[in-house]
Amino acid sequence: MYEPHDYIQPVSDNTIIWRYLSLEKLLSLLHYKSLYFALPEQFEDPLEGAWFQKDFDEVEAYKDQKMKEQVLAYTSKKGFYSGMSCWHQSPDESQAMWRAYAEKGKGIVIQSTFGRLCQSFAKVSESVFIGKVTYVDHKRDNRCVGGIEFLRYFVKDISFAYEEEIRALRWYDKLGVGNNPPSQQDRSIPVDLRALIESIRVSPFSDPMFFEQVFLLVQKYLPEITVQNSSLRKSIPTFSIRD
Repeated sequence: MYEPHDYIQPVSDNTIIWRYLSLEKLLSLLHYKSLYFALPEQFEDPLEGAWFQKDFDEVEAYKDQKMKEQVLAYTSKKGFYSGMSCWHQSPDESQAMWRAYAEKGKGIVIQSTFGRLCQSFAKVSESVFIGKVTYVDHKRDNRCVGGIEFLRYFVKDISFAYEEEIRALRWYDKLGVGNNPPSQQDRSIPVDLRALIESIRVSPFSDPMFFEQVFLLVQKYLPEITVQNSSLRKSIPTFSIRD
C-alpha cells in the first residue's frame, strides 16, 4: 500500500499525472493488471540512485579499509535494492514527453492523478513510497536528509528537471531480496486499474488504424475507460474559396 514518508514530498491528490508508454507496455499492464517497476540501471541517467560526492568523500576518509570496501561494494549493488514507476506531473500533455518516452506514432499516455496512483496500491501488502522527485547537482548538494538510503531514488540530476517526475518506489531491501536482483516477474506489482486509470490518450503522431488498435484493446479489458486522441493532435484547417 501507499506509505507516506516524512522526507518524501507528496503533492495534492487531484494533481494530474501522466505515464507515457508503448502499445506493448499498455498490453502488459492491462493483461497482467500489474505495474512494472524498473531497476535504476534501466534508465538513461547514469546518476540514477547515485551517492553524492560528499558521501564518497566521507567514505574515503574511513580508516578501516575493510569497512570502506564493504560500503563501496554496497553502492555497486544499488540497482538490486529498488524499483521505480515514473510519472510526469503536468496539467496538460507534453510534446517533449511524447517524443522522449512514446515510440513515434505508436505511443499512448495514461492520464491519472496522484490520489489515484496511491489508491491503486490499496490492496498491496508491501509498502510503496510515492512522491515528487527533487533535481540537484550531485557534486554540490549535500547527502539526503537523515542518511535514509532509499531517499536517493527521489533525487535526480538537474539536467532532467524538465521531466517533472512523480515517482513510485519499491525498496527491495525490505523484501529480503538480499544480494540477488529481483526477477522480471518480481518487478511488477498488482494494481487496481480502475482506480489508477482516468483515461487513455493516443499519440498525436498516430494514424487512425493505430487508434482503432488501442481502442479495441482497452475495450477488451476495461470497456468503461475512455480512449481519445491526444489533445495535441492538430486538425488540418480547410478553406473554401468564395466567388
